[in-house]
Amino acid sequence: MPQTAARSGRSRVEDVAKKVLRLLQREEFVPIRQMQRDVGASEKTVKRAIEWLRDEGADVRYVAAQRGYRLIDRAFSLPLSDPSNEDLQAILTAAGLLQEVGQGESATRAWALFRVLAERVGDGKKTPIRGDALRVTQRSAMLREPRWVLDLLRAVQREVVSIEYRSPWANELKMHRIEPWQVWLHDGVFYVRGYSQISKAPRTFRLANVTKLIRLSSEKPTAPVPADPWGDGDPRYGIDEHRPGQAIVRLRGSVARWISEIRWHPEQKDQWIEPDEILERRVPYRSVREFARRLLEIVDGLDSVDPPELREQVIALASKGIASLRDALTSSGARSLP
Repeated sequence: MPQTAARSGRSRVEDVAKKVLRLLQREEFVPIRQMQRDVGASEKTVKRAIEWLRDEGADVRYVAAQRGYRLIDRAFSLPLSDPSNEDLQAILTAAGLLQEVGQGESATRAWALFRVLAERVGDGKKTPIRGDALRVTQRSAMLREPRWVLDLLRAVQREVVSIEYRSPWANELKMHRIEPWQVWLHDGVFYVRGYSQISKAPRTFRLANVTKLIRLSSEKPTAPVPADPWGDGDPRYGIDEHRPGQAIVRLRGSVARWISEIRWHPEQKDQWIEPDEILERRVPYRSVREFARRLLEIVDGLDSVDPPELREQVIALASKGIASLRDALTSSGARSLP
């Protein structure tokens, strides 16, 4: 009986602590009287709840002059003991990404964690969730060695890394020595940003193009890490650098309506020339050849493309593709393209 009472008391303190934490996250300062009123507990229980939060790592300070408390880091949370629906969505996303990059065992463990936490956030009936209830897919680039991701994460801002890199444009292998600053997973593709000891400048590398990777644990980084490691190397907008410029693209019909909801760049500017029919998008690009390939994905909706060098690149790529396909069909004996 005493053990049951003790467990009940601990559970009560934890419940109050979670309510107190939500109050402290919302407000810069909370008087203890307000805490008692809002969480429905005595001053003694509130103080025990605050001690419990401190034991969990929360930096809760008492302000004697005002008889109340404040949370120093209001972003502090207890995701595992007090999960939210947002936490569950994050775990599901992580499980899907792990599966896509070939980390099956880690994905299985993430699913197991999801099921445990889902019971705490559920409808009170502990309704089980089927393993095939959700499917997560994502475009992903193949890695020669999946363990290289972990190697890079361990080396970030601690070690120098030697890589052999194949450029997709020049189709040549080059050795690089980099001081990795950060790894970024974007659209299923891993990128690493760091200081290149060879080029003496920041560089971004796509891990799918790495053919060898060696951690040089005895060599320590010397270059300062900028506040924003990626600077102008944000992989969401391409990592190739080749004749940068400003595109003016007009799109028509269903393609225009679809693209209007998709963000290509934070500096893009859209204008409907004809409402819901012709969209003009002005957007900067870092590489004319990389951006031209993006436009080929929506070539059936292109109305016009500027500047001329970008338009010529799109036409050249499209013409090359048609010629290659015609040659392939001819050599196979199939009916050729018109």
